[in-house]
Amino acid sequence: MRKESIQRAIFVICVIVAVLNQLLDEVAFIKYVLFAGSLFYLIFGWNFSLIKDGKFYLENEIVGFIYATVFFANFMDSAQMPMAKYLVYFGDLLAIGLMIYMIIKRKTVKRDMLIQSFVLFLVSPIPMWV
Repeated sequence: MRKESIQRAIFVICVIVAVLNQLLDEVAFIKYVLFAGSLFYLIFGWNFSLIKDGKFYLENEIVGFIYATVFFANFMDSAQMPMAKYLVYFGDLLAIGLMIYMIIKRKTVKRDMLIQSFVLFLVSPIPMWV
């Protein structure tokens, strides 16, 4: 239970920071918080039960990779790095794929992860709009 609440809190922080990152370009602290959040999901994504309860390490790491890709693409776009737009497009495709998978398997996946996949899908194209 404690790991789930830590994961939810970090997800909420990363989503808020991803939205603020595009609105407040000059604040470097926000960019580094987003970068730390993407590294967190990339390194520790396998440890959290992101899809189902149990020891599904590969599926959890894939979802952690998708989260990290979306947040890192947002970071790269705000830092105006080359090839950032392509990573944003790739993150959008991954977020759409995760959302479709969660909708198809909605009977077996965790309910809050279904909601997180919708929120990730809504956050992923923000760098293209701003």
